Amino acid sequence: MAPSTTTVPTWQGELVAQRDVLNSRVAAARSAGATVDALRTALLEMGPGADHLARTMGDPSAFAAVVPVLVDAVSALVVRRAWHESSADRWALLGVVPFLPRAMGRSPKVTVDVVVQGAGRVARGADLGEWGRRLCAADAHLDDDDALRAAAAVAAWRSGFVRLRGAALSAARSLPDAALVRLLDLAGAVDESSSADGAGSAGSASGADGETSGAAGTPGAGAAVPGSRGSGRGTGSPRDVLARSGADPFWWPGAPAAGRTGQVGGFRGSGGPWVGVPVVLGAVDAATPTWRVAADDQVWVVVADVHGTAVLRESAGRSTSAAELDSLLAAVRPDPALVDAVAPHLGAQDTVTGAGITSAGMVLVSRATSYRLDLVRTGAGADLARAASHHVPQDQP
Repeated sequence: MAPSTTTVPTWQGELVAQRDVLNSRVAAARSAGATVDALRTALLEMGPGADHLARTMGDPSAFAAVVPVLVDAVSALVVRRAWHESSADRWALLGVVPFLPRAMGRSPKVTVDVVVQGAGRVARGADLGEWGRRLCAADAHLDDDDALRAAAAVAAWRSGFVRLRGAALSAARSLPDAALVRLLDLAGAVDESSSADGAGSAGSASGADGETSGAAGTPGAGAAVPGSRGSGRGTGSPRDVLARSGADPFWWPGAPAAGRTGQVGGFRGSGGPWVGVPVVLGAVDAATPTWRVAADDQVWVVVADVHGTAVLRESAGRSTSAAELDSLLAAVRPDPALVDAVAPHLGAQDTVTGAGITSAGMVLVSRATSYRLDLVRTGAGADLARAASHHVPQDQP
């Protein structure tokens, strides 16, 4: 068989070939306020990623259809003055979209929208680079636009966006096992032979709503709660992992069964949310582990699971009165048995000022001299939780 002589299209070549169509789009961007130099720079920067996409798509006509979508997306960011080094939207176009050849070949406009809009949200609550990497790795196993949207949610949760936990667990049900293995970083931790849709990987990308939030193991994040990128074997299928994690939000292959698993919050001058020392008021009855915390004359909410944390103001619309706050703080009496259970894991001699335990045995602890709260897994579970007199039932915000 003679070797193929098909010429792989290039970004620059398609811009020239489609100039009659694209000139009107660029002119519209200029009319909306984009400068010629800014547009030229942005389109040039898009070139390497677009050329990679052209090579991996394999179909010249499919890439030709992608080019106007990319030009529109780049122009829109330039008009919004969002084409700059710190822009998550720009990062998504340069670092994720070019590594989704299957999705871009199927629905380029939908794919760009999902990725760019998703990056803007994920950047405020998770590890953006890990989100992009996981999403790209699953591309070959995503059959339609709904699967891409579901995968974006699952990847965001796994990358530290704890507030998407419920939505991600629900979305995961519609995805094939091979996609879940890659989105959840379970290669080596589960038996992949049970996946009916095969294995393989797509390209990868590399690259960050609460007051503060963080992904597990991310430097500078709101907490460092260890997850796993595939430690241990014999866990079963990805669905077995999700079922167990659904029942125990702090379980994951390789995560510690007991001990201090991370810290939350911190001094505002160092990137944390508070200028005063926080006090844990108690745990909240919610599907995702949640606690109430008093700091800076108001009440906050901490949400956490094995992959990430978020610290939020409880009432954005009103401030807590001094009388209310005094009443809440006066009611805080850490259960002695709970304090004894967490003390060996704190690693510092300090006074425990507040502690709240969830039914899974995870305790959030405040200390008299620390701006950061400790997450301690006692392994005691429901019995100790029921005994904790400071437990505060309340709906999750």
